[in-house]
Amino acid sequence: MNFIKGNIGTGILALPVAFKYSGLWMGLFLLIFYGCLSSYLMHVLLRTADSVIMRHELDRSTMDYTETVFIVFKYGPPSLRKYKGKFKHIVNVFLLITQVGFCCIYVLFISENIKYFIEVVAPDHNANIFLIGFIVTLALLPLSQITSMRIFAAMSAVAIAVTVIGLVLIFSYLLSTGLLNPYTLPWYKPFGETLVSLGIFIFTFEGISLTLPIRNRMINPHKFVLPFGVLNMAMVIVISLCSLLGFFGYLRFGEKTLSSITYNIPNSPVYVVSLHFPYLCFVFVVGGYLRPLERVFTNHHRKSQVYQKGYTIPALLAGIALAYALVKPIFIFAIFTSYMLQFFVPASIFSRLMMKFRCHREASPRRRSINRRVMRVCVVIFTYIIAMAVPHLDLMVSLLGAVSSSMLALIIPPLLELVHLWPDRDTIPHFWLTVVFQHSILTLIGVFSLVSGTLATIIQISKTLAPSD
Repeated sequence: MNFIKGNIGTGILALPVAFKYSGLWMGLFLLIFYGCLSSYLMHVLLRTADSVIMRHELDRSTMDYTETVFIVFKYGPPSLRKYKGKFKHIVNVFLLITQVGFCCIYVLFISENIKYFIEVVAPDHNANIFLIGFIVTLALLPLSQITSMRIFAAMSAVAIAVTVIGLVLIFSYLLSTGLLNPYTLPWYKPFGETLVSLGIFIFTFEGISLTLPIRNRMINPHKFVLPFGVLNMAMVIVISLCSLLGFFGYLRFGEKTLSSITYNIPNSPVYVVSLHFPYLCFVFVVGGYLRPLERVFTNHHRKSQVYQKGYTIPALLAGIALAYALVKPIFIFAIFTSYMLQFFVPASIFSRLMMKFRCHREASPRRRSINRRVMRVCVVIFTYIIAMAVPHLDLMVSLLGAVSSSMLALIIPPLLELVHLWPDRDTIPHFWLTVVFQHSILTLIGVFSLVSGTLATIIQISKTLAPSD
């Protein structure tokens, strides 16, 4: 469950717009391709780590992504051993970029969903995304000081439950309100637009840093990599869920698809639901067929299949309106709690880096505590600044996926195994074909995704932020 949750976040909510960039069937192909590729490269990383652990009799519990990189280069080709520390730092930098990027995306996601929500409740009010983001940041500041793992565990459980509820509501809306004809949507898009979607697809499956920690905590770690083990079954669920949401999300909204599927969910009259809540309770309890309540909600749902089939039960319509109105608040709450979980990693890294400064290392415990708190505040403010610099969720997800996720999930694992196996190349049958050629192809796919996806996204960002004539 933790592995599935680690692969389901804001990325899955941006998949319909990735289909918009790439086309219906091309998007489905790319999503499944990158999902399967990411799954295979997770196995490559685990295989490399297992080989290193067995060969050098290492403690499995200490082997995470960065430590695996360090050990591989430590016992790798003699010419590369002196760079073991540098390669470990490179991986740490990309992990840090990824985690801080998650926090930036979460700030933007929360702010934009609140903006859309305000525009429903108060249509005449001009919601300012920068002001909303600033208020969200102020709310995150006290939460950023939390360091208790027990609180993190509770928040993670709540986030998982709320995310499941939100996804159920989204799927219920997509499958109950009518889909577009697949033949009316483009099967593929121009090459430049398709490249923008690559980062979103890669970002969605960037859970490779979770594989080693989760596997190491299992009672039977060997079951993690079995053909029907935890990793394969979890990735089948994740790929299937992502494919369904991306495909049907784009098939429902077409070219009107927005950065997040939550933005497209109908803006149900929340204030009407609130005003008539006692009336709703009476209807649900008594089960009466009251016409006044029907008139309140059928205007909004007149195009739904429920209405077209002639079902005019006001309680059902009221429940549907209330449920869809809760989609945005549900995901706002889920991502708000998830922010703290993602923030914990960069805060821990920065805390260790601060110990390298003499002024901090030799300070009193009270002073060091104050320094760490100030650091956490600065990181939260930094995530707000970056989020507001590119206030477009799809482009920010694409940029982060193309830059850091491509490096961590697609480029480093094949290179790592190649370095690990290089000293034994004379004992491996057909080494140049089975290892060098195969891993070179995988690395080239990763490099292409990184370079082309990054350039295409930067070009799209410049076009989006350019002042209109």
